[in-house]
Amino acid sequence: REYMCQPTAPMEDGFPAIFKYYREGDLDINGSDMFRCVIMDPARTMTAKSAYTAMLPIAIDPVNAKIYLRGLVYQRLGTEDMENILFATAKRYNAGWIAVEDEGLADHIKTPLLNGRTKRGMNVGLMWLKTTRAATGMSGDFGKGPEAIKRRRATAGMALYRPFLPTHPDGHVFHEESLRGSVLEAQMRSFPSPAHWDALDCLGHIPQVMAQRGLFFLQQE
Repeated sequence: REYMCQPTAPMEDGFPAIFKYYREGDLDINGSDMFRCVIMDPARTMTAKSAYTAMLPIAIDPVNAKIYLRGLVYQRLGTEDMENILFATAKRYNAGWIAVEDEGLADHIKTPLLNGRTKRGMNVGLMWLKTTRAATGMSGDFGKGPEAIKRRRATAGMALYRPFLPTHPDGHVFHEESLRGSVLEAQMRSFPSPAHWDALDCLGHIPQVMAQRGLFFLQQE
């Protein structure tokens, strides 16, 4: 039997207190059996460097039901720097796809990214991630206000850390050593009320990326 990584009900105890780590050089993550992607939560203002942009390169191993968080870019960036760093990150991690949170982007980000891909001659797909409640796949009460959807999305990512017994007692997600003590982990540990959500938003979009690409975890023995 095959199954898609679909998030379920929220975890009562939040993200795990201890994460699982790996070293990039110890694994062959650039093999053909891996799905590689960079997820970006861009700053949404026209003013350069007024807000943070987060980029999370990931690799998904459907055969072994593992997800690798490979690094993190977390900076205040203008549109031109955002484009340059995004494509450089995709090239560095041999990503076949770039997934961008699509909320109020309009053409001031979309068009430069589409043109930037062509100008660089990069064979990389672009997907646009929805920010609706339905896109998270989560049901339940996440409170009210503008942060409710962010809590809902983060909980979708949290579901990937659930134990799947007997093969994955610690969940499906591995952090690269460079993420130890990172902004991402700080936002995870301060959930449900982090000061900033940008990196955590990227993590929460992983289930949507899998759904859009039709990615399934294979049966685990």
